[in-house]
Amino acid sequence: MYLGHLDRALALSEQGVALARRLDHPLSLALTLFQNGLVHFERGELDRMAERIGELVRLAEELGFPFWLGVGSFFRGIARVESGAGEAGVAQMQQAVVDLAGIGNGLGASAFLLVLATALWKVGRHDEALGMLDLGFAQAEMTSQHYVDGELHRLRGEILLDKDEDAAGDAESQFVQALEVARRQEARLFELRAATRLASLWQRQGKHDQARALLAPVYAWFTEGFDTRDLTDAKLLLDELR
Repeated sequence: MYLGHLDRALALSEQGVALARRLDHPLSLALTLFQNGLVHFERGELDRMAERIGELVRLAEELGFPFWLGVGSFFRGIARVESGAGEAGVAQMQQAVVDLAGIGNGLGASAFLLVLATALWKVGRHDEALGMLDLGFAQAEMTSQHYVDGELHRLRGEILLDKDEDAAGDAESQFVQALEVARRQEARLFELRAATRLASLWQRQGKHDQARALLAPVYAWFTEGFDTRDLTDAKLLLDELR
């Protein structure tokens, strides 16, 4: 998925769920339900994400999987934020992070903090969101899990720019770092997000040719997933830059 193969990721995650059902192996089913829900989340298909996470929570409650119950609660909080119940959703996500930490789970913690920072930003709590990103970077160092470092930089740039339009220089620096990390990791989806945000900033500054020269080849690399949120956003921006 993060390598940019969005349709293949969805197909494989659906196959994983089907296989886990055939094997009648609940723990494998929990894992594949989460993976499929995550793919839908990254594609911007939040209704489908909510369906899968709802099934995950029911399974975790029935069989007593505390880790997956915490994960499911976190993603249900995301759904609440997206549906307009922002503060309630953020509170649920924060509690889920505490619950997961309480059972000793550090796996993917920086990614959870990234998503929580996004939610805090969406409800206007910019400083808390930036603090959460700092925790995300610290957690990445502690666990040597750096796969969302580029996204942490990208989101920091977005929040800085939203908080203060005069912070364009700092935001641009974050977007550039996000691009560099994504390219080094060959994380095409993250590269597209960073390139889109940087191109959008340059568009606002009147640098249309520079913006298109940056974004066009990144978008052109993709061969699938054109109905997903990130590719749709990039295409709309490229059309504006013609």
